[in-house]
Amino acid sequence: FLEKISQNGVLWSKVSGGQFLSVAESVVCCPTSNSQDAAVEEMIGIGRPIVCVPERILRCLREMVDLTTVKLSELSPQYVRNALKRNVRYKKLSQQRKLLLLRYVLSDSEYKDLQGLELLPVASGSMTTFETGHRRLAIYVATLDC
Repeated sequence: FLEKISQNGVLWSKVSGGQFLSVAESVVCCPTSNSQDAAVEEMIGIGRPIVCVPERILRCLREMVDLTTVKLSELSPQYVRNALKRNVRYKKLSQQRKLLLLRYVLSDSEYKDLQGLELLPVASGSMTTFETGHRRLAIYVATLDC
């Protein structure tokens, strides 16, 4: 019974105008912050199969997959970083939205994974790309004092 439920379209996603997805093809989340909401919206915008569920449903899904062979994929900062690196649509977002995305992708403190993302706010009010290594140009990072 649980295998059938997990493989049939029982979870609603806004992706592609809205559709039912199976647990196996979904990336589930329970949004708890503005930054996570921004990440969810951007992931749906680039076609990722995000399904938002209440916390109690997420707990039930976790329990269900423990009893089946189905893998449950949950939205994470790492998932969002990887998706953003594969799709440059986020570069056209407003500074405010980019800052919310930055807050979310930083929430797991995996700073090395930021390389290649254009989410670093600079003093000029624009954003630049996180890079490693030595650069000839100095980058002036925006602070509250700017």
